[in-house]
Amino acid sequence: MELQIDAEKIKALRTARAWSQEHLAEVAGLGRRTIQRVENSGTASYETAQAIAAVLELDVAEITTHKALADDASRERNRLLRKISVALTSLAVFALFAISRSVTADQVQLNIEALVNEEHQTVASTIMEEGKVREFQLEGDYRVSVTPSVTNEGNIRLELVMMKLTGEEYEQVGTPILYTPDGQPALIVSADDDGQRLTLEITPSLI
Repeated sequence: MELQIDAEKIKALRTARAWSQEHLAEVAGLGRRTIQRVENSGTASYETAQAIAAVLELDVAEITTHKALADDASRERNRLLRKISVALTSLAVFALFAISRSVTADQVQLNIEALVNEEHQTVASTIMEEGKVREFQLEGDYRVSVTPSVTNEGNIRLELVMMKLTGEEYEQVGTPILYTPDGQPALIVSADDDGQRLTLEITPSLI
């Protein structure tokens, strides 16, 4: 960042100390040409201005012009406004994407086959929107809820909550999550402490 420097003030302070440009450069840890450029052009980087101000026992603000400070404030304000503008634009794009996704939510057809202890078979078919929850009553005191959703890769994610009747209430026995390509079956097999074996095959298809 270039600062506008009060070159006349630096020359006067240097001369008052009987310092040459070479001596000021040496004590400030700068090159002679850097000091020449500062005094001739009246501009310097913040690091150069800080080094000169330090050896002259001044603050940087005391050797910069008011214009420089105003320009810095203006630049900082513009940078902040640009950041705010980018943030608002990103937020608007995200909101439009979310609205678009909600409006164009995919419909999924679920075909469910359940086999309990190789004997009782339940077959169900339903059409539902992705992200919605649907519960199914199965044979053998089982109940399962399914929430389908579509991944960015185009696969279908099936979030399950599996429950079994224990006494007079259903208790949750598992919450598996399955991933399968469109139209391909997903299979899960579970067995409980009573020895009951549940085989569940779910085939989701996008509509």
